[in-house]
Amino acid sequence: MGFAALSVVLFWLLNFLMDAQTSWPLWLMGVVSAAFVGGVIAYVAPPRRWR
Repeated sequence: MGFAALSVVLFWLLNFLMDAQTSWPLWLMGVVSAAFVGGVIAYVAPPRRWR
């Protein structure tokens, strides 16, 4: 269930970034995208030291 919700959030975020591409600075989109991808990776496959 958590993975499905994550997929929905990712899909919404991608649509939001595509819609806001003309008004957002490129570096800001890069920072938001990198932070979100990092959070998804940490949520899906956390390092061993966190377990």
